[in-house]
Amino acid sequence: MPDLEKKVIVSADDFGRSPEANANILELLSLKKLQRISVMVNGKFSPEEINSLINSQIKIDLHLNFLSLLENNQTWRKKTGVLSRLLFFFRDYLTGKISAPGAAQTWMEQLEKFHTIFGRYPDGLNSHEHVHFFPPYFKIILTLAQKSKTTYLRFGKKDFIEATNIVSLIIFFLKKINRRRFLASGLASADFWVSLDWLEKDALQKIKNLPSGEIELIVHPERAAELEFLKTRRL
Repeated sequence: MPDLEKKVIVSADDFGRSPEANANILELLSLKKLQRISVMVNGKFSPEEINSLINSQIKIDLHLNFLSLLENNQTWRKKTGVLSRLLFFFRDYLTGKISAPGAAQTWMEQLEKFHTIFGRYPDGLNSHEHVHFFPPYFKIILTLAQKSKTTYLRFGKKDFIEATNIVSLIIFFLKKINRRRFLASGLASADFWVSLDWLEKDALQKIKNLPSGEIELIVHPERAAELEFLKTRRL
């Protein structure tokens, strides 16, 4: 049985995080290397940079941020090692330092700020460090999508372990928990998604080996290696 056509959607995260991130994303945009861009509305950008995004007619998503805004109050973020950070994350969640109501208020403010900046709501929703997969936060992002009539969510319609590092395995597990809510939401999503930094060496071959279907490839162009990869490879 022949494979269906594979389509790679290159999605750049962290617009607004730094001048370097903005410049590199805009460079890739001018080279027609991107299909989606995710904006951190509490970041730094100029009116000219925003106009460049709007005039490009590219899909513009909201990159919801919560945990890094509270970084000075979180000991877990200073820990090295994923498992150690997870333990401190759950401690801070259970003690109310990073509560769901706090995330809901912060994200709603960011959604409305996006509307103020762009004159409309985003084409899609996702989150910094993929924290929207945490089930209490996942309910919030679905509510935001419903209120703003946003139709696209970074989730992945099919169950597939996109990479073998610990972060991707945790997200795979959380997807199982959230899957029923996602399907009931009616939101659109790529069949699969994977972050370029998960693939490490031989990234291009690993992308080619991914299953057939629509694949959202998450990139962070402020990183020199990822910028060079995107500029010199044809996906």
